Amino acid sequence: PRSAHHQLSRRTPRPRTFAHRTVVLSIDEFTDLYEPELALAAADLLEAAGWTPRVPRLGPSGRTWLSKGFVRDARRRIDALLDSIAPLLDSVDAIVGIEPSAVLTLVDEATDLQHDPERRALAERIAERVRLLPDFLVEAAENGRMSARFTDEERKVILHGHCHQKALVGIDGTRRALELPAHWSVRVLPTGCCGMAGSFGYERDHFDTSMAIGELVLFPAVREAATDTLLVAPGTSCRHQIADGTGRRAVHPVIALRAALVCEA
Repeated sequence: PRSAHHQLSRRTPRPRTFAHRTVVLSIDEFTDLYEPELALAAADLLEAAGWTPRVPRLGPSGRTWLSKGFVRDARRRIDALLDSIAPLLDSVDAIVGIEPSAVLTLVDEATDLQHDPERRALAERIAERVRLLPDFLVEAAENGRMSARFTDEERKVILHGHCHQKALVGIDGTRRALELPAHWSVRVLPTGCCGMAGSFGYERDHFDTSMAIGELVLFPAVREAATDTLLVAPGTSCRHQIADGTGRRAVHPVIALRAALVCEA
């Protein structure tokens, strides 16, 4: 994938102070480098829902290094990330993220890699506050703290879940977020891995295997979907795999929900 021309982390965020509730919007390295429009859509959703997103420069999640077994390098970056978040904890309600494999590092490995009790306690405290953005919106709606309004138009939606997300927190929150528009009908595909598995599918020796995995369930379901069906996949690797394997475009849930917002006149 090509890098984006304009990375959100290199911009000075515009002031966002109209809401009385605040969250950290964590911009992971995949979003920042390749799809910064996801971060802008996420900020719009949070604002519409009644929250002020703070967008600090937090640094990488360590996921890239972990996926290749460079655990020491990953730990250094995770430690730096924890140190960046720590001063913000007492002033925000949650740490909200976009790319599952990146933000969920704070839920899983960030704690497991800590040997010092104080560092582990910090990691656990942060992990308790971490939410994927769709899950956060669902929690806000259930607690009566959601001010966003969504379209009444009917839409069929197909959701392919991200493996990392399925393993750690599940995809039910994403499904329920996509049902916030009252007349959206969401079908969760019974898929396993899309076949990409991080960079696995881009490596020459793995390409055929990657495509074969995609052909088990995901690719046929996408090809059979009507052209006006909205295809949704939270994982960046999954979206690239769908595009490469079928020629169809899948979008992140934040893009789908941002497009469904009803703006007040």
